[in-house]
Amino acid sequence: MAKLPEEFLTRLKSANDIVDMFRLYANVKKRGRIYVCCCPFHAEKTPSCTIYPDNNSFYCFGCHEGGDVITFIMKKENLTYMEAVRTLAQRCGMTIPEQNPHDARAALQRDRCYEMNREAAKFYFRNLLSGDDKRGLQFLISHHIQPQTVKKYGLGFAPADGYSLLNYLKQKGCSEQELIFSGLCRKNPFCDFFQNRILFPVLDMRGNVTGFVGMEIDYRPPVIQPTENYSFQNQNLFSLHLAKDAASENIILAEDAFNAAAIWQAGFANVIAVPGDTITTHHVKLIAQRTKELIVVSSPCSGQNASQQMLNLFSRENLPVRIIQIRNAQNSCEFINAYGAGQFRELLDKAPDAFRAELESVKTIASDIPEDDETIIQKSIDILAGIRNPLEREVYLTNTAHDLQIPLETLRGRVDKKISGRPKQTFSGSRSLTQAELNFSQSKTITNEKHILFYLLQHPGESDTLQRKIPPDMFLSDDYQRLYQTLCEILPNRPEISASALKPFFTDEDFNLLKSLLRDSRDFPISPDDLNLYISELKRG
Repeated sequence: MAKLPEEFLTRLKSANDIVDMFRLYANVKKRGRIYVCCCPFHAEKTPSCTIYPDNNSFYCFGCHEGGDVITFIMKKENLTYMEAVRTLAQRCGMTIPEQNPHDARAALQRDRCYEMNREAAKFYFRNLLSGDDKRGLQFLISHHIQPQTVKKYGLGFAPADGYSLLNYLKQKGCSEQELIFSGLCRKNPFCDFFQNRILFPVLDMRGNVTGFVGMEIDYRPPVIQPTENYSFQNQNLFSLHLAKDAASENIILAEDAFNAAAIWQAGFANVIAVPGDTITTHHVKLIAQRTKELIVVSSPCSGQNASQQMLNLFSRENLPVRIIQIRNAQNSCEFINAYGAGQFRELLDKAPDAFRAELESVKTIASDIPEDDETIIQKSIDILAGIRNPLEREVYLTNTAHDLQIPLETLRGRVDKKISGRPKQTFSGSRSLTQAELNFSQSKTITNEKHILFYLLQHPGESDTLQRKIPPDMFLSDDYQRLYQTLCEILPNRPEISASALKPFFTDEDFNLLKSLLRDSRDFPISPDDLNLYISELKRG
């Protein structure tokens, strides 16, 4: 891509004041020469994002996102660099300097795909409501999908003849090559890509129709999507353009687009769905940027589960995941129609942690189908080995060892062996584990550090004395070291020891860990003698 002139970029940034851009997404407050707000990229109640109008930049001390006004729009609206530049240029009436032929052609092709997709969405929508074939509309009515939902999502229906959209778009001036390139038509034979399908348009953050999800009328899998093109590369999520504005601290991942629409209709605006069958790393990052927790819906007919692969992806982003199992119904839509939105809300509120649910399912299967103890243990090890965060894994290790009635060190060693035997590419996309982290499971170091933190939280007035006995740099765990150092700095001046009082001093990730420690410390009192033992063991390494 040819580099745009610096003079143009300077004028573009000056014409798009970053404070004004932030005001579109957050409640911005002035503090002297700077501005602050709650970060638009992660959920928080105390402002940690700072905007610097003097150089048109921003930085969040919570999630560490930062950059200029172009970077901000790229990240917030999930745009490429040139798409962000184009958006800002259109906003202030500037003309983008001449690009090289390849970039210009790519931009034209992408815009043409958006235009054709928009026309196709209009055609499918009209056909659903007033076309001769009423089966699609009758299906939606039979499942209690209401007119406002059809309109909100622009649902449509593709005729069964295979040529209706093709002929319509030809009349609009689209060439055969464009129809194939757009993914709306097949090449051999030359016909409509979607036939006899209820269609769910997939929109990006700017409202462009990037593609469609097609569902058979009798709701038989698979749900299919267009081939990839310049406008649809499986980069977007169905209904994310609506969920991003929902007043909720979590996002619901529905089984598919159809059930997402039903859940939205029931009053849950924070719902999304994956367009295809596979959730990608890009999808995970999109979700992690916009919520502090994900709730995955699993139902009998969808085949969607919080698989270990999915959980691993979200674990790398440090995003907590809970899972609900739809029972006594085939999917979310059927459950809501049968039991109401209130019962669905109760399922959401009671949804267990996903890894815990996976481990619980092993015990449930064991009670239904007699298995030898070793098989049950091995299944548990497979799940535990998939937890990428070593601190989080330690909590599950302790609980699972207790449940299975086996020594913690034995279980930890077998999980370690499973992890060390995993091919290196399994860790692709995540940071490499430090040697200290690899050593956690091979010693009692992590337990000693955790218990020292328990004592500090139970006796905040002794922070100065404790720090003299065990300085922060003695901690091998980076996470525990950060918590310990920060607590030792703030506790002498903070007599109140509560989550709400401590939250402003920690990132979201560290605060989640701190909350867990606060909760666990209440059930695990540490005496001064115990403390001295833990300190001695930690110093011995």
